[in-house]
Amino acid sequence: MQETNRCLADTPPFPGSHYPSEGSHTPPVTCLARLTQVNRMGGLTPSFFFLPVISCCGGQRTVLYELEEKAELILDERAEHERMVEAYSMINQKLQTSTSEQENLEKTIQELKADLRRHERDYNLAQKEINDLQKQVTVLLKECRDIQIRCGSSTKDIVNDTTAIVPFEMTTDSDAEKVISERLLTFKDINGLVEQNAQLRSLVRNLSDEIENKESEFKEKLELELKKHTDEAASRVATVLQRAEEQGRMIESLHTSVAMYKRLYEEEHKLHSTPSISVEAPPEDGRTNLKLLLEGSQEATRRAQEKAAERVKCLEEELEKSRIEITSLRSGRDKLALESNFAREKLDSFMKEFEHQRNETNGVLARNVEFSQLIVDYQRKLRESSESLHAAEELSRKLNMEVSVLKNEKEMLVNAEKRALEEVRSLSQRVHRLQVASLDIIQSTEQVREEARAAERRKQEEYTKQIQREWVEARKELQEERDNVRALTLDRDQTMKNAMRQVEEMQKDLANAWSAVRTAETRAAVAEAKLSDLEKKIKSSDGQDLAMNGATEPSSFSSETKRAA
Repeated sequence: MQETNRCLADTPPFPGSHYPSEGSHTPPVTCLARLTQVNRMGGLTPSFFFLPVISCCGGQRTVLYELEEKAELILDERAEHERMVEAYSMINQKLQTSTSEQENLEKTIQELKADLRRHERDYNLAQKEINDLQKQVTVLLKECRDIQIRCGSSTKDIVNDTTAIVPFEMTTDSDAEKVISERLLTFKDINGLVEQNAQLRSLVRNLSDEIENKESEFKEKLELELKKHTDEAASRVATVLQRAEEQGRMIESLHTSVAMYKRLYEEEHKLHSTPSISVEAPPEDGRTNLKLLLEGSQEATRRAQEKAAERVKCLEEELEKSRIEITSLRSGRDKLALESNFAREKLDSFMKEFEHQRNETNGVLARNVEFSQLIVDYQRKLRESSESLHAAEELSRKLNMEVSVLKNEKEMLVNAEKRALEEVRSLSQRVHRLQVASLDIIQSTEQVREEARAAERRKQEEYTKQIQREWVEARKELQEERDNVRALTLDRDQTMKNAMRQVEEMQKDLANAWSAVRTAETRAAVAEAKLSDLEKKIKSSDGQDLAMNGATEPSSFSSETKRAA
């Protein structure tokens, strides 16, 4: 029994490996160590490698089956962990889609802001045009007043006109319903139209302010709700990721513990895999049994090679024969390696052959009674290893409990993921509803603005038509006034001509008078000369005559001078 175990333990792990030389002191590689190496290389399943060991020793079957079950559980846990990672990636993708939707909403909000700015610019341009029209109307009113003043209208009408212009600059703060019902549809003259335009401007300003306030409040509410939902989703995802990391750590700790137990088992197996070899020469029937064992399993060849090497050490006489047998065994080993490669490619046929080999090994174990003492020793060692395996089983039970706890946590995570998905769906529905509501509000605001613009356009058209009518009437009046002015200018020219004629006649009269004055001056000079002569004559006369005649002569002289003048 122990000889077969040694043979199975000393077979090469895969084709291409070689046996240790005679002089080498390297320890033999155990089955479990090679199995773990091949499993790390990704060769075959653990059940394939555990089968020869199970066939060798019946005491280790339960341990190996438990290890296989634990390996399957670990693989299942890995698959579940990968599924959880995929679910977390899906949640991250959904979060990215939600962030992209939020960015799209922000882009739409920015576009709406740009549209609002554009509408405000259009509104400012329209307001400037209205102001220009109002200025033109004021100029026309001034011209009409000037025409009325020229035509001789009363000052009372002028005062009334000036008082009517004052509301043009004043803003009315009345309600929208009163303005629409009382003042918006009816007007008497240009002043009433100007008042209505001012009221409409105030209404438009109030409506635009209300719309901006509502939009700002709505946007703030949307941003707050989105922030709340994103924070909640981020916190939940963070908790889920933390749990996943904890599960990964637990799984890694399980893997490390399993690897540690495997190493301990391999070390114990290495310690107990080198028993003492008997020096007795085997019978000739052993050769045939060894050939059958070599045909049955690969490990039997290695055992036979070691046995032949020990025989060479003990018996130098049979060295040549043992070498020939070793070469034959190596050739058989190569053949068996090729067959094993072919069997790996076709697992179904290999399982059938393996059952046949197992039956043969059971027959060989029945025949090998000589190794009973070694088997007893090996059983004692197995008891010692079983105690360690019991401890490992207790640890595995604890690990199973931890795995059950992890499964419960996984179920909790799945439920949390479902809740998160439902919340994401509800959030997407709310966002869709909010988008629809925002679109409805925008459409309603656009309709209100279009209606206001249409009303303003209609009123402006009516206002321009009335202004044109008044302009035509004013031009007619201006033409009449111009005709009157022309008639008055003709009358003025005629009066000027008559006045010039009269002035010319007066100039002629003045020239005649001037010539008469000159003749009178000459006469006065002659009279003065005569007076001087008379005075000289009078001086010579007596003083009394001068006193008596002095009062009469000057009076007569003054009267004559007056008459001459």
